[in-house]
Amino acid sequence: MKLTARQLVGEILKWFSNPDALKLGAVIEALNNTQEEIQVKLSEGFNEKLERIDYIDLISGKDLYPLPDAVSDITKMERLDIVAQAVPVVRVMSKRDDFSPGMSLTAPLTYVLMPERQLRFIQVPTADYPKGARVTFNPRVTPLRNMDDVPALPEEIHECLVPLAVARLAGMPGANLANQQVFVAYAARLDKMFLSWCYPSDRERASDIEEESSFYQPEVF
Repeated sequence: MKLTARQLVGEILKWFSNPDALKLGAVIEALNNTQEEIQVKLSEGFNEKLERIDYIDLISGKDLYPLPDAVSDITKMERLDIVAQAVPVVRVMSKRDDFSPGMSLTAPLTYVLMPERQLRFIQVPTADYPKGARVTFNPRVTPLRNMDDVPALPEEIHECLVPLAVARLAGMPGANLANQQVFVAYAARLDKMFLSWCYPSDRERASDIEEESSFYQPEVF
């Protein structure tokens, strides 16, 4: 379920007996650190869960293109693949032409990353092709700043931010969990939900990881 920062903050604070002792800035910081932590864990073996797809319109004779807007920081890309959408690419910027007119290219396009979030394609089209190149990438997690912001993670695991953020905040001076036993049970339920999302067609594998690993298991202070 998609949750805004406001909703997540509300879900986090309800686990504390003294929510007024927690500053809003500290809660938002815990959420931002948590979504970065989850992204890192997912990137270790579940990149396909994070990937997004966008397209670049290829223009006749043009070799320089801006990256899609969603690719906001190329230095923090986990992955960036660009593949021609089966369009004829007929000229190669090299001493020897490796592609003949009319050839359909579906292999990855060769490109060079340029300053200011631009790509320079080595293969150059001789006609216009809308959405001629498919861009598959793993975007960086953008920090939550406003209460109406939504985490950059898939919405199916937005609630999984809550137990990890609560665990971070529970270690702060003056922060008291209202009911640690109930929270532990809640965290375990979210752990199962997270692993089932990672392994939707392999419940046995998800069960094994739950038993043997702390892939997603918040510490409770």
